[in-house]
Amino acid sequence: MASVTPAAEEVEREEDDAVPPPEPDKRADFTADYIQKSLKGNAAKIQSDEFKEKLLKFYERAEYTMLVVTCPQQGAPAIEHYWPSGGASRNKAVFFMKKRPKSSVPKEHFKHKMIYGEIAPNPMQQLSAVAESVYTPMIFNPRNTDKWPKLVTNDLQGHTHQLINRLQVVSGQVRGQTVLPLPIGVERLDDEGDLDPIRESDRALIHAIETIVIEWTHQVHFVMQKDSSQPLLDDLNPGPLVEIKFWEMKAQNLQFILQQLTTSRVKKMGKILEKLNSSYFSAYQRILSQVTQGISQSQDICAHLKPLQSHIEQIHQQDFSDVRPHLESIVHITCLIWCHCANYRQPERVIVLLQEMCNMLMDMCRQYLDPTEVFKGEVEETIHKVRKALRNLYLFKQLYHEYKTRRLPNMFPEGEEVKPWEWSPHLVFAKFDRFIHRVETIKEIIEVAIEFFKLEKVELSGVSGKLLSMQVLAVFHDFSRHFTIFTENQYDNLDPDNTEFERDLIIFREHLSDLDRRIGCIMTHSFDELRDLESHFKLIDCFGLIVERAQVHEDLKSRYPSLIAAFSRDLDQSKLMFDHHLRQKAESHAPVHRNLPNVAGQLKWAGEMRARIDTKFNLFKHSERPGEWRPEVKKLMDTTQGIEMQQKYQEMTGLLLDYENDVLTQWTEAVVEKTDYNLSQPLLRRVAPENKLISLNFHPDTGVIYMEELLAVLREVKYLNMLGRESQVPEKALNMYQNVNMYLKFANNLDLVVNWYNKVVTQAQPNLFALIQADMTHIDTVIRQGEESVNWTSSNAWEYIESTRDLISDLEKRLQKSLDNCDKIFELADTWKVSLLERRENKPENLIDLEGRVEKRNKRYELMRKNGETIHALLHENLESLKADSESEAWKTYVTELDEMLAVKIKDALDISYMFLLQNTDPNRSISPLFEVKLELHDQEVIFSPTLDNQPGSFRQLVDDLVEDIVNIANLIPQLASEEVNYRAAMSDFYEAEQHKFGFLERIPAATRKALKLRDALESYSYLWVDDRKEFLNQFLDYGHVLTSEEIENPDEPEKHQPTLEQFKEQIDLYESLYEEVDQLDNMRVMDRWLRVDCRPFKTALLSCVRKWSQMFKDHLVKYVTNSLSELAGTIRDANSGLTRPISSYSALVECMAHLGAVKERQAGTEEMFHPIRQTIDLLKTYHVDVPDDVYSQLQELPEQWEATKKVAVTVKQNVAPLQADEVARIRKKCSKFELQQIEFRDTFRLNAPFKYSCHRPYHMLDSQNEEIQKMEDALQELTSAADLFEVAVPEYKQLRACRREVRLLKTLWDFIILIQTTFESWTTSRWTAIDVSAMDQDCARFSQSIRGLDKEVKTWDVYQGIEKEVKNLMTSLRSVAELRSPSIRDRHWSELMMATGVKIIMSDDTKLADLLALNLHQYEDEVKNIVDKAEKEGGMEKVLRDLDVTWASMEVRYEPHPTTRVPQLRADEELIELLEDNQVQLQNMMSSRFIAHFSEAVSSWQKKLSTADSVIQIWLEVQRNWSHLESIFIGSEDIRKQLPDDAARFDRIDADVRQLMTEAEETPNVIQATNKEGWYERLEALQDQLSLCEKALAEYLETKRLAFPRFYFVSSADLLDILSNGNVPSTVCRHLSKLFDSLGGLTFDGDNDKLAIRMTAKDGEIVELDKPCACDGQVEEWLNGVEERMRQSVRSKITEAVQAYEEKARDLWIFDWPAQPALATTQIWWTSEVGIAFGRLEEGYENALKDYNKKQVGQLRALIELLISSLNKGDRQKIMTICTIDVHARDVVQKLIANKIDSALSFTWLSQLRHRFDDELKHCFANICDAQ
Repeated sequence: MASVTPAAEEVEREEDDAVPPPEPDKRADFTADYIQKSLKGNAAKIQSDEFKEKLLKFYERAEYTMLVVTCPQQGAPAIEHYWPSGGASRNKAVFFMKKRPKSSVPKEHFKHKMIYGEIAPNPMQQLSAVAESVYTPMIFNPRNTDKWPKLVTNDLQGHTHQLINRLQVVSGQVRGQTVLPLPIGVERLDDEGDLDPIRESDRALIHAIETIVIEWTHQVHFVMQKDSSQPLLDDLNPGPLVEIKFWEMKAQNLQFILQQLTTSRVKKMGKILEKLNSSYFSAYQRILSQVTQGISQSQDICAHLKPLQSHIEQIHQQDFSDVRPHLESIVHITCLIWCHCANYRQPERVIVLLQEMCNMLMDMCRQYLDPTEVFKGEVEETIHKVRKALRNLYLFKQLYHEYKTRRLPNMFPEGEEVKPWEWSPHLVFAKFDRFIHRVETIKEIIEVAIEFFKLEKVELSGVSGKLLSMQVLAVFHDFSRHFTIFTENQYDNLDPDNTEFERDLIIFREHLSDLDRRIGCIMTHSFDELRDLESHFKLIDCFGLIVERAQVHEDLKSRYPSLIAAFSRDLDQSKLMFDHHLRQKAESHAPVHRNLPNVAGQLKWAGEMRARIDTKFNLFKHSERPGEWRPEVKKLMDTTQGIEMQQKYQEMTGLLLDYENDVLTQWTEAVVEKTDYNLSQPLLRRVAPENKLISLNFHPDTGVIYMEELLAVLREVKYLNMLGRESQVPEKALNMYQNVNMYLKFANNLDLVVNWYNKVVTQAQPNLFALIQADMTHIDTVIRQGEESVNWTSSNAWEYIESTRDLISDLEKRLQKSLDNCDKIFELADTWKVSLLERRENKPENLIDLEGRVEKRNKRYELMRKNGETIHALLHENLESLKADSESEAWKTYVTELDEMLAVKIKDALDISYMFLLQNTDPNRSISPLFEVKLELHDQEVIFSPTLDNQPGSFRQLVDDLVEDIVNIANLIPQLASEEVNYRAAMSDFYEAEQHKFGFLERIPAATRKALKLRDALESYSYLWVDDRKEFLNQFLDYGHVLTSEEIENPDEPEKHQPTLEQFKEQIDLYESLYEEVDQLDNMRVMDRWLRVDCRPFKTALLSCVRKWSQMFKDHLVKYVTNSLSELAGTIRDANSGLTRPISSYSALVECMAHLGAVKERQAGTEEMFHPIRQTIDLLKTYHVDVPDDVYSQLQELPEQWEATKKVAVTVKQNVAPLQADEVARIRKKCSKFELQQIEFRDTFRLNAPFKYSCHRPYHMLDSQNEEIQKMEDALQELTSAADLFEVAVPEYKQLRACRREVRLLKTLWDFIILIQTTFESWTTSRWTAIDVSAMDQDCARFSQSIRGLDKEVKTWDVYQGIEKEVKNLMTSLRSVAELRSPSIRDRHWSELMMATGVKIIMSDDTKLADLLALNLHQYEDEVKNIVDKAEKEGGMEKVLRDLDVTWASMEVRYEPHPTTRVPQLRADEELIELLEDNQVQLQNMMSSRFIAHFSEAVSSWQKKLSTADSVIQIWLEVQRNWSHLESIFIGSEDIRKQLPDDAARFDRIDADVRQLMTEAEETPNVIQATNKEGWYERLEALQDQLSLCEKALAEYLETKRLAFPRFYFVSSADLLDILSNGNVPSTVCRHLSKLFDSLGGLTFDGDNDKLAIRMTAKDGEIVELDKPCACDGQVEEWLNGVEERMRQSVRSKITEAVQAYEEKARDLWIFDWPAQPALATTQIWWTSEVGIAFGRLEEGYENALKDYNKKQVGQLRALIELLISSLNKGDRQKIMTICTIDVHARDVVQKLIANKIDSALSFTWLSQLRHRFDDELKHCFANICDAQ
């Protein structure tokens, strides 16, 4: 808690040093306050930065002259520098305007520099209301005008009345109403009942009435003459709703006028005019008549227009493309209005309505087409919209004319005269027709654009095709550039009055004419280069409607006759081909259609020939109108050339039809003769003797018998039926084909027999097959009949098939039942593969479900027990269905195998629960927590629930219970072989599951440690629940802060002062901020991502603690307020009571003076106490703390009561003044006398007090002086009390106070002295070896610190200086004694010390501390340190030498036998080497010491021994290592000895020397003795030199092998030597193949020849057959080169076959036929090829070729993805995933080509891709990118 105060002081310091805030801007405050009061707006918005910024601009910047603030009904105020749009706002507003524009508003007197006020939502109404409510009462009040001249009064009142009338009229016009103003003085008519007689003085009123009637006449005339055609005349383009609205408003306005005319005032005005026979009375009557007639007419028109309104509104709600069904409705209703509404049956009115309908349609069309976007959108979409819009516009005109001419006469009511529409349509459709013409023009432009935009993709063939294509593209670009004249214009394209469009259209047509000429020239050039008919017509079709443009058609019409000539030549060529085919047929080798039999093939050929000439002939026909000639060639068909061509076509068609009839006739004559023999073949046959499988002699899918002749007949019949010629097939052949169903019946049943038999043979495992061996023997006998005697025509064929089928079916069913039961067993076992543990509600974000754990566990256990019973029952069913003997060996073997498989399933069931725990506690995965513990504050301790220790009920116990629940699963099911044994014991054999279990359990400690660390971190808040709040508050109230540990330990009491209110606020704020800090603590903390600590209980308790601390200060402040006021009230009550008593004696005088003193004493504090109390109450309010209600009443009453009490006190004091003066004189005399007494006492005290260190009885002297001082103080106290009562100033009497202070200091000092002396005496009598020097030193230090902490005054006294010196000397001596107790001190060191001090003592165990102190060690501290330091250094050296002797005396050399020769070898002992190095470093350090003299000889000897041992061991190990490496090579490898004979001989000599040396060394076990033998190092060095020569020769030999087979560089020398030494054993070399070839696992050799490789195997198990066997004999590097080449050739061969087979089957099936590498390469080869094909189709004119291929890619990808989600082995899955990755890249490349509109295979975008291709000649795959291969 002590750390809080500095922080609070720092905050105060920062607040004091902070820059004072700027003074508030009074202008802004005034403006905000005015707006807030006027608009009741959002205060936050008014105080926002935006408001302040705009306000500052208005005040400070000259260009802003106005500020307008509006406030909508909902939302924040809007602040602008301008008037609202339209001149008024719909909401109330406030404005501020500068009186002088272009000026700023100063901060002083700013209100005088601007005008401000409020604006109503309707200013006109506001002005009218002001005039009526303010001006009129003021001006018409006689009391305001009684002193004015009458003329002035009348004039002013008249003008005021005119103003009010004018305002009312204008306000009515704003609302759409005509307000009739009233004359001045008319209000008098309300009071006069009888109007007769009219006085002369009322002439002014009569004149006003007549004047106002004239004005009314003008107003009504204006309303009656107002016409609905005015918006049309004003060119406002109104719609029909405007017409309807006009008549509704007119009817309402006239009704409003009539209401005004029928008021009582106006009627009285009319009566006045009538009585006076005024000439204006008739005008008044005409007004009434006109208004009445107008209302009738308007209402009639409104009633008839009403049905039209709903239809118009429906049209407005529709898109223009959907208005077609509504157009007839509005025309029909318009006609009905004409026929039935006489008031509206006027041409000008109906013409206006029809024009408004035209305006409506034009506006909707404009919105539909959007004139700004009509040329900018997609032209195909735009032309569709334009055509639809034109259809609707033309439909409206069509409906108008149809109704006008045909339907309108029939719509008049019966008997009424028919009035037709006789006006000119031009009056209605003038603007409409111009608009349609403009839309037609736009349609023409867009249609041209569509045709010209197609030119972008036109590619022309021929010699000049590329050049001409570029010219076409240039035409396209030129047209696109000219077309921008419409796409980039800024005017309204649909405005028929816009002349700019007409000007641009002329320019565009001029450019278009030039483009037509260029297109014609290009087409004629291309036409001349093309040679085949299809190309010519394709050329015409490519240019589309452009060909029909006048200029282009003129250029091409001379070329069209060549088309007829070309087709005529094609017919001649077809005739030659037909003649050639007839000659080949005559020679019996006529070609037929591929994949078809002979007859069907010839018919197919003839049909295709006919289709060929028909296709070309149909090119001359119109594509959209079948049967008509193309417009280009229509005229040519009637020429001689055309007629001749048509005759050739008909002749060729006839020849082909005759040929087909001849072929059919020849085949039907000999079709049935070849069938009988073929049906006599057996039903069944063996596929292969070794696998026992059977098949049948009939193909059930196609109905084709496997004999050649029958096959031919049935194929012909089948394909003739497919060609639609079944009526021409002979009846016998057709009947035979129809009997195929019978053969299919045989075949289907035999197929069941074959399938069931083969299923039994293939699916029955050896252990299961042994159980059905007898049944299979009987069935094989029956099958043999079908192989030998029963054929397709046998009479008993069907009986044989049925009996065989039933026999095999029974066995198959029994076998299938047993297999199904096994499947059920494993299905039941698979249901166990569900975790026993799960999260709540199976949601991944929830914790583990512990609440329902027991219930779920019991359900699972019960389920598994039932499953166990079911499994045993199913096994018993298998025993019965297989008819097996339960005691047979075959049955026991079968059950044992099931047991093993079931054990694996139970292991999986356990493992899935383990994996659930393992995966959900993985700290490296992003998972939700699995477990939770709660952190709680209980009994002032932070604990976990459940606990994290190993107590019962702890978290660890919970985890162990969960694991035990999982393990118990294995106990639930008895084994199949023995029901008395379960699978628990078998689970220990599954290492992986056990690893998962222990892996989970190993994660528990780490997470719990982190949780405990979290708890330890939260202990930082422990003071909140540990510290005593009452003690804390007491210290705070005494000292203004909490005492620190230093202040508590300090004997001087800290200065007391009461805390300020600000300090209280700091404390409360501290705990409030601490509350927020604690509140911000995490509610949850997750350890290792899986263990969640719920901190909420702890956090709640901690927040409660913090709140209690904060509340403690608040309660104290409340108590302070109530107690202060209560105490003051009591003081006032006592003073008032005491001061009013009479003074009759001295005691009464004393009591009165006491009350006066009390009032005076409280006066200063009481005057200042009310403000702090109010501040305290305000502070408490900020913390929402309520104080008692009586506090507020006391705050109001007590100041007044206190003032009254002070006045009473002043009065009483004046009354007792004489008595007080007498008593004051007596007291002053006593004071003077006491002053002399205390001076004399001071002198006596200095002499008698114990100030000397040599005093013997200090406490006796202190007691005596204390008694004297106490007597003097008692006398002073009595004198002071009397003086205080009578307000007499008493001297300080410093001498007496000094005596009291010094006696206290002396007492404290002598207490320390006695304590120290007593302690020292007890120490000196102890033996010096038994004393605790450290404790003594600490006590001395404490003594020294205590006396130094005394008052500064005592440090000059002799007694202080004496004890301080004694303590210092003893501390110095004790340090020396502590050093002399070092175990390294020897007698020689004591002698040196005595010589230095000059004092001799006898050192023994009985020597006392006093004896050592007699040496005056405090005077020889440096000498003692030097002697002790020397002794310790020498002691360290002595210990090191002693350790060396002990260590190396027992250190022996360790040997181990060589793996092959058993020669003893020195073991590389790391401990020995490390010890050698450490000891040598120690000796080196000792030699450099200045204290070495005593041990110099011994250290040098050990240095030499250890250095020699180190050198010998290092070279010994090196020689040993090299010898061991080379021994297996030179001794064990004959090949090396032959290749390196000299080096082999050298190594034989080395080997003998090494063996001898090792044997000698073994005889001396000690390390030092063995390594320090004479000449030992030289012998080892010579052996190392010889071994280096052997190593060099061996390295050169291995380099030659690596050069012969460079892949040897991939392996180490040891592996290479192993390969070379086993070169004649290929199977041994194979274990190194994975190091030589990436991913190659090994080779498979021929069973008869173990040196002939036939296939290679990858690391992942994939097997690839070699294309040829590879011999692995001879030199190993040679046959490995052969293997490498054979691998390449084999893969290349597989790629060749894969490329050829790619299209033979579906790609997702093809993948499984080929190894991974050929499949990947072939996929990329075909991708390159297929993209090239797509580019070729693009050049042929197929625009969607690439897009179609992209769709194919997507389909292939989907197929691969479906494979991936199916069941695959590891190799196939990896292969398909890799192909998927490549396919995704290939798809992206094609999409990029499409997006960039690439249409040539020569584009860099395509050439920059890595493209694989297959060279058919070289049979090799090449990769190309750009120009690199």
